[in-house]
Amino acid sequence: MKRILQFSILGLAVVFGAAVKAQTVPLNQQTARVSPAWITDGVMVQLWLRAFTPEGTLDAARQRLPHVAEAGFTIIYLSPICLMDDDPRKEHWAPRQRKTENPRNPYRIKDYERIDPEFGTREDLRAFVNEAHRLGLRVLLDLVYLHCGPGAVLIERHPSFMKRDEKGNLKLASWGFPAIDFGKPEVHDYFWRNMEMWVRDFDIDGYRCDVSDGIPLAFWEKARKRLEAIKPDIGMLAEGTRKEDQLKAFDLDYGWGAAFKTWDNAASIRTLWETQHAARPIGGAKFVRFIENHDYVEDEGLNRLDKAWGVSRVNAVLAALFTLDGFGTVIGRCAR
Repeated sequence: MKRILQFSILGLAVVFGAAVKAQTVPLNQQTARVSPAWITDGVMVQLWLRAFTPEGTLDAARQRLPHVAEAGFTIIYLSPICLMDDDPRKEHWAPRQRKTENPRNPYRIKDYERIDPEFGTREDLRAFVNEAHRLGLRVLLDLVYLHCGPGAVLIERHPSFMKRDEKGNLKLASWGFPAIDFGKPEVHDYFWRNMEMWVRDFDIDGYRCDVSDGIPLAFWEKARKRLEAIKPDIGMLAEGTRKEDQLKAFDLDYGWGAAFKTWDNAASIRTLWETQHAARPIGGAKFVRFIENHDYVEDEGLNRLDKAWGVSRVNAVLAALFTLDGFGTVIGRCAR
């Protein structure tokens, strides 16, 4: 018994020592997860349905997919398609939304299980994905889990899933949208099952995760494990800058620092590159490199870089995007 006890204590010491060692290894000396080749070798385009075709639908976009493939893109990041909240109270409208007088914002979701009729049907999404796959294209859906609309089904059916103040009133995340409480395990399970549904039922290839840093990293890490059980080469893009993202959860992060003002001179680009690599896991400084996306396009004064910079500078920056390591380009011109 004494010998068994000694071995048990020794085993605990080894395990504890390994855990302490793992915690003390600097992040930039740890190894990032290996991403699927279709991601590391890919070129991404964002499709904002409302602007991509006159009709603004999945069916109309499907008919243009051959042109997307012909242009050299290999991955489509599809902006949110879930049922939008049409609540008219402007205190729950995003600032950009108030310029359009339209309560229906794709990032203000009413039902995470339904496709908005504005964009089409479940059959339309299946046809879109099938055609994309036929052409050798992968499809990412945009997940918006940090917040929902004030009239969301989630609030009605699962009121305890929401962040609330001491009086029981809904707390608001940024943009005036009600905040979802990811401090509760049942919330994690609800959204894991939602992610699994889109992959299982529609053969989605992965996700772009909106404001990913606002949601615990543990949620995304477990989500990836569950998704890989359905589709082993699932892809995950974080709209965030959390340095630990690419250890287990994500394949790519947003290269926010390289998005706009960095492109003034070669020295600033080099400084950005060196800073990003020095802070990331080995093999884990993978970013989408872009100068625009739908956020920039919608902000007044930033939506026409060809006028602000001149065509020659824009072309030079686009060429530079493809010489940096990381990923292809998320192009704002295909957004709104």
